[in-house]
Amino acid sequence: MINRVIRSLFAKVFLVAIACMIVPMLVSMFFVNKYSASVIEKGVTDSLKSNAVEKKNQVELAFKGLADVAKTNASDAFIIDFLKEFNVTQQVDALKAKRIADNLSEKLKKSNGLYENIFISYNGSIFIDGIDGKSVGHKNSDEPWFNPIMSDSNHNVYIADPVASPISGLPDMVVACPVVDDVSGRVLAIFTLPVELNTLTKSIVSENSEMKMNTLILSSSGLVASSNDPEKILKLDFSKEQGDYKEFYNQLKKSDTGIGYFTLDGAKCIAAYVKSDKLNMYIVTYMPISEYISELYKLRGIAIIILIVSILIAGFVIFSLAFRLTKPLGILEMAAHRIASGDLSVSEIKVTTQDELGRLAKAFESMVGNLQSLTRQISGSSEQIAASSEQLTASAEQSAQAANQVATSISDTAHGVNQQVNAVTKALTLVEEITTEAQEEAAKTRDVVDIAKRAVSAADEGNKSVNTAISQMTNIRQTVDTSAQVIAELGERSKEIGQIVETISGIASQTNLLALNAAIEAARAGEQGRGFAVVAEEVRRLAEQSQEAAKKITGLITNIQEKTNEAVSAMANGTQEVRRGAEVVNQAGKAFGDINGHVQQVAEIAQGAADGLNQLEATSRNVLEQIRETEQISRDIATQSQTIAAATEEQSASMEEIASSSQHLANLAEKLQSAVAKFKF
Repeated sequence: MINRVIRSLFAKVFLVAIACMIVPMLVSMFFVNKYSASVIEKGVTDSLKSNAVEKKNQVELAFKGLADVAKTNASDAFIIDFLKEFNVTQQVDALKAKRIADNLSEKLKKSNGLYENIFISYNGSIFIDGIDGKSVGHKNSDEPWFNPIMSDSNHNVYIADPVASPISGLPDMVVACPVVDDVSGRVLAIFTLPVELNTLTKSIVSENSEMKMNTLILSSSGLVASSNDPEKILKLDFSKEQGDYKEFYNQLKKSDTGIGYFTLDGAKCIAAYVKSDKLNMYIVTYMPISEYISELYKLRGIAIIILIVSILIAGFVIFSLAFRLTKPLGILEMAAHRIASGDLSVSEIKVTTQDELGRLAKAFESMVGNLQSLTRQISGSSEQIAASSEQLTASAEQSAQAANQVATSISDTAHGVNQQVNAVTKALTLVEEITTEAQEEAAKTRDVVDIAKRAVSAADEGNKSVNTAISQMTNIRQTVDTSAQVIAELGERSKEIGQIVETISGIASQTNLLALNAAIEAARAGEQGRGFAVVAEEVRRLAEQSQEAAKKITGLITNIQEKTNEAVSAMANGTQEVRRGAEVVNQAGKAFGDINGHVQQVAEIAQGAADGLNQLEATSRNVLEQIRETEQISRDIATQSQTIAAATEEQSASMEEIASSSQHLANLAEKLQSAVAKFKF
């Protein structure tokens, strides 16, 4: 059946159409998925790159502002004049120095933690600071920024690489500008701003919650100088870590900008980096790959849902169309099979379409109508021919047989009249013996009829007994069911009694406890409570006896419940056995009914045999009389047989020729009828 469905035209049309639809969809889905993945990844990388460039510009802009601040302060005329005077006299003007220190302190306070300190270095040590002179005298000639500033003939602002602050341990970047004598062009001192990098870049490295992007600022050596995660600042060094950290750092060193990958906190990340040549550091913007992969998965899920819905809708449309196209073919196929098998009763082919299939159905109906008309005509003619030929053949055969028999009989009769007379005599004797035996058998048959009637009566009595047994078995089953219900109710009542006994037992326990408390109170009362103690003791004894009696009753009830359950089970088994017995008795009743029917049939047959034997006895007497008459007739036949013999021989020859021709015609008619009989109207 399944193979037939698969091989059907409907299945082929449906499967081919579905395949022609699904394959392009899957191919399109593959390329769309691949293209969307590349588009999403490109969008992510472009966003990371633009974000990294934007962060770099922000950092550079921030340090440009700090450089301008340092340059402005280093160009302050009051500071320059103060340093010139000190350089000449080597005497510090305390008032001017205090004024400068107060100004630096005020700027430090207004920075809101941006500056760790503000100081002016002179001759390799701190000369004036903004923290109340706490750092004055500190040597800084060995700092990495000192010599480059002193040796720079252009007197540019110098921004040092980030280093750990000796005070806070956090990364600082020194912005230093030389204080230059505007006349001689000689460097008088260095104005220095130690900038706390985390404070400066806090808003820059903060996480982009919308895009899930984070930013790292790396020094030229690969050390994390700024991050929104304090655990990574000055602790994570890309150049020293193993795995993809080092690969990413090597990529940084090879190109100033690009896309790379590294694993951070167990998550694979995609990162865009750009180098700030002005600050000699790298701005790295990254995000976990899972973030944009999840978007890709969402897009894939939506595409898959759209694909599935499209396939289902298109499949339904194709199924409906294929069914509409192939259903008429199935109807035509069934009609063709019926016609091929000879069934011309197809009156109407239910194809209502107006296309080629509808016109084909109409042509089928016309063909069937023509075949029906032609077959009916052939059938009618063949029946007439067959009937006529059969009648002619039968008549010819009968005539030929009769003629042959007559000729033979006549020729035999002429020579055997004496033998016939002797045979008639013997027949008389035989018929007399048969008559005697028929009388004896008739008597025996009447005895059989009497026995059969008694058997019928006994079978009726047995059938009545079986019906009585069935009724009694039904009453027994009903009684057993009623008993089982009563016993089940008894079990339920015993459960209720058990609950009452439990209540009595609880009351007895409480009474016993009350009696004990009363005895204790009586003992406390001394002589006055002795009588009350005796009463309490009696109450306690009665409570104990009630409790023991309740326990015994509980045991009896438990035993009764067990016996009740056994009785219910036994009743159920008995009911089952009674039902089985009833079924057996019903079967026995059916058997008695069958026996009764058979015995009645035997009685009827025996009665028929008796009637037949009585008729045989009467017939045998008639035969005796007929045989006597036959003896006389046979003598007359002998005289006429010779005359008839000659005529019958000629008639026999003619009948044989007619019989041969009619037999051939009958054979042809039978073949035609067999061919027409294959068709149904």
